[in-house]
Amino acid sequence: MMATRAEQLATQFAAINDEISALISGCTDEQWRQPCADEVRPVGVVAHHTAIVQQAFTGMVATLVAGETYSPQTSMETIDQLNAQHAREHAEVGKEETLGILCASEATIAQQIRSLDDAQLDRTAGVFGGNELTVAQVIAMVVIGHAGSHLASIRATVAG
Repeated sequence: MMATRAEQLATQFAAINDEISALISGCTDEQWRQPCADEVRPVGVVAHHTAIVQQAFTGMVATLVAGETYSPQTSMETIDQLNAQHAREHAEVGKEETLGILCASEATIAQQIRSLDDAQLDRTAGVFGGNELTVAQVIAMVVIGHAGSHLASIRATVAG
């Protein structure tokens, strides 16, 4: 039996999240504090940022699952300021806290994605970055894309 599109997206999200969890679980204290290859923030802060944003994404995905639209109104300048503030406030964040948030958000988001059928995935989700996107595009580009970009940065740092 062929997996549904929703199942494929949920599996892709879970795989990225699982790899982030595995990488940070295996980090030494030195690696945890090392600045990521593509960023100025340490691995631990980037991992925690990813977890916190995924936690926020559970609300966005719930809105989309409910058939509502969602168009973020936060500017990139504000997002950059929030990310810098997060980095300052969580400079000493621990692995266990980060792993707990990643695990909880993965279960929620994967279940939410799996609940969608093709018609729901093809529905307009809202306007992101000036572009009207479908629910499937938001999941792929925003939810999975965000985690994937930080995974690449963490992987490059820890493997390097």
